[in-house]
Amino acid sequence: MKAEAQQRTGEVQARQAALDRVLVDRSLGLRDHREAVERALAGGATAFVEAVEGVLAGCGYPPGLRRAWRLAYAPESRELMVDVDLPGQDVIPSATGYRYKAADPPAVVPQPRKEADTKDLYKQLVARLALCAVDEVLAVTPPALVSSVAFNGHVQAKDRATGKGIRPCLVSVRTERGTFDELVQEETPAHRARVPFATTH
Repeated sequence: MKAEAQQRTGEVQARQAALDRVLVDRSLGLRDHREAVERALAGGATAFVEAVEGVLAGCGYPPGLRRAWRLAYAPESRELMVDVDLPGQDVIPSATGYRYKAADPPAVVPQPRKEADTKDLYKQLVARLALCAVDEVLAVTPPALVSSVAFNGHVQAKDRATGKGIRPCLVSVRTERGTFDELVQEETPAHRARVPFATTH
């Protein structure tokens, strides 16, 4: 059982580490698709959006994070609108680890994560996912065609008062390409807290 506790602790820590590295481990090389995406515009705005979506669908994310994306393109303003379904707060592991308890009978018991810590980790994850999405969209689209991105991140939830399903917006960002390109996105311990936007569930 001690070995099981160590194994499960390692799995939880690896999962959380993957969530923490979403921004660092984001897909690179997307600029290589710009020419093909630009050619797709000859078929109209819908074909252009489908080409962008096709490239972005191949971007790697840890399990449970890459959900539905909806894109819309406004050629007159050169803006791409991105509507994303975000994971819920339950994506954060509820335990920080597991320990062996010498009881009768013996058991492997979880070490619960503090609610405040869970909320903070979730806020940071939402911010990283938003940054990743904007970065990927700007990387894959030619600057001459897309000069700004409007991002909206929603989550599927349930209204506690009515029990009905709702889809609140957790984060909304509009940025110009030049402004976004100036951001430092390579997270290190020295500036990890500088993720520029976050929200609560």
